[in-house]
Amino acid sequence: MIYRQKMSPPQAAAKAGIIRASAYRLENDPTPPSQKKATVFS
Repeated sequence: MIYRQKMSPPQAAAKAGIIRASAYRLENDPTPPSQKKATVFS
């Protein structure tokens, strides 16, 4: 997130148009969803 370089996650999320939870999730693991292994729930 470009906005995250100077703002807190909630502020950057608001500017980027995403929810705060997603901002924190992206901060902890910046790997795009398309590159992650699918999780199978049984």
